[in-house]
Amino acid sequence: MKTNDQEGHGGHLINNASYYQTWSNYFVRFFEEYSKNGVTFWGVTMQNEPVASSSFQSMLFNSSQERDFAKNYWGQTMRSNPTTNNLKLMILDDNRQRVTDYTDTVFNDTDSSKYIDGCAIHWYNDDATRPESLTTTHEKHPDKFLLYTEACNEGGVKPGQWSQADNYMKHIMPVLQNWVVGWTDWNLCLDPRGGPNWDNNFVDSPIIVSNTSNEFEKQPMYYALGHIAKFIVPDSVMIANHISGLNSNTKQLIESIAAVNPAGQKVIVINNRDVATSYPVSIVNKKGAVLNLNLEASSFTSIVYSD
Repeated sequence: MKTNDQEGHGGHLINNASYYQTWSNYFVRFFEEYSKNGVTFWGVTMQNEPVASSSFQSMLFNSSQERDFAKNYWGQTMRSNPTTNNLKLMILDDNRQRVTDYTDTVFNDTDSSKYIDGCAIHWYNDDATRPESLTTTHEKHPDKFLLYTEACNEGGVKPGQWSQADNYMKHIMPVLQNWVVGWTDWNLCLDPRGGPNWDNNFVDSPIIVSNTSNEFEKQPMYYALGHIAKFIVPDSVMIANHISGLNSNTKQLIESIAAVNPAGQKVIVINNRDVATSYPVSIVNKKGAVLNLNLEASSFTSIVYSD
């Protein structure tokens, strides 16, 4: 069904209506088989990393191809089947610098946009574009959600390294401030090598499980995710927090985000990225009450309070 006649190494879907429809039908069949076993799903993306010619299973879709596949085959097929008609359908599923191209191409076409709920994003090249670009996308397409669907620290397991957790925090915090509704870790848990992975693509994970005993280790990344997920719970709303008294250097080391949770409480999550220095800070609520804290070096701190 692919132009390169291989499972991996990119290649496009053969430009033939029967192949496009067959591929759409395959999605439905996948979910139908799981449904027979009582397994339900929330959403699905059209294609993982559609610009990557990976050695593992991969297929190329440029933004125009995703637009045409959505409106002519995939969207209609998914919405017309009772097993898949309520799934959240997402485009892209690739790095942030491609968000503008794919969202504008697909969402500016009424016939394709009506089938698609949101845009899936990976974090692997976030530094290529500023997170504020996501706010621009939201403002252009406010009825579509932005969801980070894959992230991990690459290069195998690095046991106990705080920098791995800090890397999570420095990527998660700014995107949550720019209309991203969630952030998904690629791996719930891995073995001490960073697998299993048939393509030897070994990476890191918040939880490492022993191959030889009934033991597991929670890494610093686990706690980074916990400081976000435990306190900024579903249906929370991100809000601004006003920071003063920091010089330009310290601003790069003390990062924070704020939200209001469904109970109406304020939540502040702070990352002290400085590996050597602790900092005193004061949290002031809207009534002027003050909470004084000392942020230890290389630390995460979460505060939940009511005004």
